[in-house]
Amino acid sequence: MSPTIALVSDSTGETAEYIVQAVLTQFKDLDVKFIRFRFVDLPEKIEPLIEQARDRGALVVSTLVSDEVRRELMDQAERNGVMAIDLLGPLQGAVSRWSGFRALQKPGLLRRMDDKYFQRIKAIEFSIKCDDGKSQNLMLSADIVVLGVSRSGKTPLSMFLANKGYKVANLPLVPEVAPQDTLWQVMPQRCVGLLISPDKLMKIRKDRLRIMGLDPDISAYAQEKRILLELNYAKEIMIKVGCRVYDTTDRSIEEISQNLLEDMRLTHVN
Repeated sequence: MSPTIALVSDSTGETAEYIVQAVLTQFKDLDVKFIRFRFVDLPEKIEPLIEQARDRGALVVSTLVSDEVRRELMDQAERNGVMAIDLLGPLQGAVSRWSGFRALQKPGLLRRMDDKYFQRIKAIEFSIKCDDGKSQNLMLSADIVVLGVSRSGKTPLSMFLANKGYKVANLPLVPEVAPQDTLWQVMPQRCVGLLISPDKLMKIRKDRLRIMGLDPDISAYAQEKRILLELNYAKEIMIKVGCRVYDTTDRSIEEISQNLLEDMRLTHVN
C-alpha cells in the first residue's frame, strides 16, 4: 500500500500540493498517494478528516490561514497520533511579528490573485489579437472598443487598459475603408473615440516617417490636407457610433485611461 499524504486546505489546496510535490522531487523512489480535503474553514470539519488520516496512516499537510481551525487540526492530530505539518502558520506568525501587522486570515486570497493575473493575461492576448483593426469578428467580445486615426494613441491606450484586465479592440478610421458591420453592433457605451490636434498629429507622423527612413515632406500621410480629411472622417464616424470622445493632444495615456474608466463606470451605475 502506497504511503498517503492528506492535503488540508481552506481553499482549493493547490498551494499545499505544489509545495509537497516540490519536496517529493527529493525522494526518487517514493510513490505517494494524495487525499485532498478542500475548503476546510470550520473547526467542526477537522475531526472526520483526522479520523480518515489516522485510518490510512497518512501524513497531514495543511495550509490553513485561520488560527482557530489550524489549532483544532493540530490538537486533533496529536490526540489521534497523526503526524501533521502546518505549512502556513509559522511563516504567517513570523511575518506578523516582524511587520507588526495582523494577518487577515481570509481563505482563498492567493487563488483570487491568480485569477486576476490570468484575467490580465487573457486581456492582453485578446488586445494584441484585436490591435489595429485585426480580428474584427471578435469586437463584440471586447470590453472597450477604441476608434481613431493612425497615430492618435489607440494601441498604447489599448495595451494600458489590457494590463488592467480589460479586453480591448482598436480600429483605425480611414476614409477609404468603411468600418465592418460589426462596429455598428457594439453598444455605444463600450466605444471610445480618440481625437488629436492636426498640428500634433502632423509632428507625430513626420517623426514616424523619419524613423522609417522616409521623406515626410513627400508622403501624403503627414500632410495637412490628408490629416484634416482623416480627422473629419473620424469625427463623422464617432458621431454615428455615439461614443465618448477624448482629445489626446496634451494628455497622457494614464489620464485618458482613468477618465474613460470613470465615465464608463458612471454610465454603468446610472
